Amino acid sequence: MKDLKIVFKRALMDTSESIRKNGIVFTVILSILFFMIDKFGGLFYGGLLSIITYFIQMLLLALVAKLANNMVIANRVPINDIFYNIQPYFFNVTNTYFVLYVVELVFNMLTMIFMPRSNLASATNFALISIAIMFIVDNILLSSIFEAVYLESLGGLAAFRRAFQFLKENFVIWMIISLPYILLKTLDYRFLGAIFQVPVWADILKALIMPTILVFRGKAYLILSQSTKRKREFMNEYY
Repeated sequence: MKDLKIVFKRALMDTSESIRKNGIVFTVILSILFFMIDKFGGLFYGGLLSIITYFIQMLLLALVAKLANNMVIANRVPINDIFYNIQPYFFNVTNTYFVLYVVELVFNMLTMIFMPRSNLASATNFALISIAIMFIVDNILLSSIFEAVYLESLGGLAAFRRAFQFLKENFVIWMIISLPYILLKTLDYRFLGAIFQVPVWADILKALIMPTILVFRGKAYLILSQSTKRKREFMNEYY
């Protein structure tokens, strides 16, 4: 718990500094991007249109990655060159999330094949369990993959390996730090949104809160990935 307190305190201080300098601009831009990502993700579920909306999501997510990288590492928002050098972010984001996209497509196909047909209650429970499994994979087992992509410039299988390694080394602390993020992600169209209609105000609230949480997670990720428990305890004497 002492290590958690050290990481939480330092990440909170660093986040406060970033938000104090460029918080309004960053929050407005990322809130719009997050809202658009959610809406595009819920438009179509199959066929060519699904692929088109997927690539639109990846472009938007690449913009989020670039903005978050600048905010977490340099405490700045690159307004004047927001699209400059976006290709590496788009490449890494697309390579990484395409794997998840394919896994989800295969998983959904298997869900449809093996879903019970004789009993409506059994079919509903089966569907809910399937949704919960993908939520756990996306937001717990792979909860640090976005940070691996935009903070360590990794993509594809390298990002997955790094995400698993990071979680193995920091599971308890990272899960506690990520709890607000995970709770907000339950409002995603692929989880609660697949069960009942999430109010628009809830989507807007999530979009407004998510930028600050993203910066906090990024700051915590840097602290955890660039130091050991012993080093953090030593450096805490100077904080």
